[in-house]
Formats: sequence, C-alpha cells, structure tokens
Amino acid sequence: SMKNITRYGRTEMPKIDAAAIIVNHMIEELLARATRYANVRDYYDIGVIGYSGNETLSLLNNSDYERVFMNTQRIAETMPQPRSVVLNVIDDDGILHRDVFNIPFWADPVAAGASPLYDALVTTKGLIEAWCKDPKNKSCFAPIIFHISDGLGSDAEDSDVIQIANEIKALSLNGDNTILFNVYLATLGEG
Repeated sequence: SMKNITRYGRTEMPKIDAAAIIVNHMIEELLARATRYANVRDYYDIGVIGYSGNETLSLLNNSDYERVFMNTQRIAETMPQPRSVVLNVIDDDGILHRDVFNIPFWADPVAAGASPLYDALVTTKGLIEAWCKDPKNKSCFAPIIFHISDGLGSDAEDSDVIQIANEIKALSLNGDNTILFNVYLATLGEG
C-alpha cells in the first residue's frame, strides 16, 4: 500500500517516497539545530525503524545504540551524498513550477510485501524502554516518536495497535511521557 500515490505538497508520488523525504528532511533539520559554529553537538539520539515484508529493521547505517540509535555527531559523520528530488512548488508570483532540492538520504525505506506495523511498534517500545533506562539519558527529555505510515498494518487488529501505542506513550523519563505522533499518508483521492 505504500507504493500507492499520495500528494506531498503539490507533487504526486508514491507514499514511500513521501515518507523518505519527510524522514530525511527531519534528520537534516535536527542536524542543523544541533550545529553551532560549524560544530555538530551531541543534542539528539536519532533512530529510524522501517518495516515491510516480515521484518522490522534500522534504516540508519552504522547504528550503535541497540543497533538503532545514532547521536547527531555520528549522523553528521555519515552524511550521504545528496539526491536530487524534483518537487512542484509555487513561487512568490503564485506560479507553479518544478524545482530541484538536494536532500541527503540517511534512511531509504522500502515498500515490499506485508506491513508488520504491530511488530514495529513492539520493537519501538523495547528500544524506548532501554533508552529511558540507560543512565546516560537520565537528564534528557522524554523521547519523541514520529510514526509515518498509511496505517495499513497486516499483523494485528486495530485494538492491538492502539494498545501498544498507548503503552509506548506511557513510557516516561523524569516524569515526562514519550510523545508519539502518527503521521498518516493518505492515498490520492482518498479524501
């Protein structure tokens, strides 16, 4: 279903491509926020989990923390060559045109086979529990998770997915609960 077409801004593309652009742009933004005077500081631990077929796996190369998380300094060290992405944009005069954006792709998700959404959330819960228990993170803010999907999991009932999502949101660090955003990618024409 992630191969179905959605609209990213004013550009129609497969949902998986929209998800890849969103994730990699978010990583690029977090790196920019962690950079001061050309030095990337260790501000964030970033993990990207992909799921398709029968597997849930880290989409970042050289991940270390439980084989998923990388801090902003390591992310900067693994800066990939940017890819050109062509998007439809409206200029200041209100004219629609195509523009090329160069985006580094640390994470490159794949859409193939089933969508083990529930399994991915169970994996996420275990990773977040371990991260919150790690003594080096005790002075950090609680985790923030962005789940980007079309919501069409193939491995559980909706009630099971809601339950595990609530369990993830109940994980806390220093009394603050984990924040879980669900970003829904609709199929073009779905409404």
